Amino acid sequence: MKVVCYCRLSKDDNKSRYSSIDSQMELAKEYADSKGWDISKYYIDDNVSGYISNDERPEFSKMLQDIDDGKVDIILAKDLSRIGRKGSRTLTFIDELKEKNINLILTKDTFGEFNLLEGEDDLLGLSTWFNERYVKEVSKKVKIGMHKQLEKGILLQGTKFGYLKTAKKGELIVDESVRDTITTIFDLYEQGLGMRKICQKLNFEYDFLTPSQVIERELIKKGKIYKKSVKKLWDIYMIKRILKDEIYIGTVITHKTERKDIHKQGKKIERENQYIFENHHEAIISKEQFERVQEMMKKRVKNSSMYTKKKRDYIFGGFLRCGECGGSVTGLARVRSKKENYIPKKLYECVSYRKYGKSRCVCHNVREDILLANFKSFLILLRDNYITEINNLKLEEYKSSKKKNIEEIKLNLKNLEAEYKVLVSQRIKEIAYSAEDKRIFIENTYKSLEEEKYKEIVNVKKKLKELKNEDLEIKQEKLKQTIDYFNQIIEADEPDKAILNMLIDKIYIYDDKSAKFELKIDIEKLLSAKKN
Repeated sequence: MKVVCYCRLSKDDNKSRYSSIDSQMELAKEYADSKGWDISKYYIDDNVSGYISNDERPEFSKMLQDIDDGKVDIILAKDLSRIGRKGSRTLTFIDELKEKNINLILTKDTFGEFNLLEGEDDLLGLSTWFNERYVKEVSKKVKIGMHKQLEKGILLQGTKFGYLKTAKKGELIVDESVRDTITTIFDLYEQGLGMRKICQKLNFEYDFLTPSQVIERELIKKGKIYKKSVKKLWDIYMIKRILKDEIYIGTVITHKTERKDIHKQGKKIERENQYIFENHHEAIISKEQFERVQEMMKKRVKNSSMYTKKKRDYIFGGFLRCGECGGSVTGLARVRSKKENYIPKKLYECVSYRKYGKSRCVCHNVREDILLANFKSFLILLRDNYITEINNLKLEEYKSSKKKNIEEIKLNLKNLEAEYKVLVSQRIKEIAYSAEDKRIFIENTYKSLEEEKYKEIVNVKKKLKELKNEDLEIKQEKLKQTIDYFNQIIEADEPDKAILNMLIDKIYIYDDKSAKFELKIDIEKLLSAKKN
């Protein structure tokens, strides 16, 4: 009898109502002892919500795997809410246990002790509804509490870069170690520097910590660990967030997003419905400077004469990597004219350079039309190099040669198997008619010979299987289909993305505007049938 125990405790569980992990384990052990059972394994999900999917709970997921592997006969748990709080998901799990004849015993459920294989399950639906309702009630209470805090101008998501929280709720004071960083960023932008140039200055000329470095520093002071990755270089997104944040003029804005369900993404709230608190704390930047900077940002977006990030369809989106730093590549559009029918030139640029400037990569980009022309030239060259070889593949000669090889290998295999049988037979005879002191030596000698012969048989069988599975007609068809894909791309003004997905593995772009194309299909490998 393979008995296991599942325990779970969530941070949203009311500990006056629900027992701790230790208590759950103790209850299970007492029950098992009363039945004369030994619990072989405890699955413990601590601080894990029962509302998330089964696969997202680490220990529950391991238990599911052990159930599939036949390592579980009985599951002990305190109550049904430990198994899960999502009604439909929990009932589905119970049905699966029934089908596999695995028992679930709940020692202290809301509606009394429950035994899946022996008791009635009429109250299961009610129990799962009760547990799911409890989660929603907790969520509702939390939301009400959060709204009360937000209405008072209290930041719930932690401090803002440039400020520290005091012991008094909702109060912010300036982090003097960061004040110069904020004022420098606003001053540089107002002087006419773009966000990328500001990044370069901060990374090479100043000794300012990044926002994540400051968070890490403050957590270390409190004896805590910063679990996220620490960015040591400034990027344009950091600069943009700082330049647009009204926190630096003394204004706090709360209730920016709202979630209708505890597991759904937050929806953005319109500004008129947000909670705005002016003169909430000491300002680092004057309102006049902040407004000037906002106006400059609007003008630069409107007159972004060089590039736009407007959503477009990029032919090679998802295939490109930077050949210089190995990083990602993004699509942009270059705008040089304001004519009504002017079509912006699409191009691709290294994301690391775009975010960090020359501190991470060199300045380089490539136009999409030039990249497409180079890719077509590459395919034409590849097609012309192999088309003759593909057409010269002689199926009849190949079939005849393949048949002859198969017969030879079969004959070789037959001889090896016969030799193996002779070795086994000879070993038995010699052991039977030899003195006892020689038997071990004879046994070991023949055993070594038999192992070598068996390995030969295995290798020959493998070779025979590979030869039987090898089909030149299929390979030739694949090659012709590949060439057909090449032709479709070469002839099209804009290639089909589905065909590109079948052909392209990666494309690397370099500073000298060159590109390296790597395909998923290995033509040399497909042609190997002829060479064999």
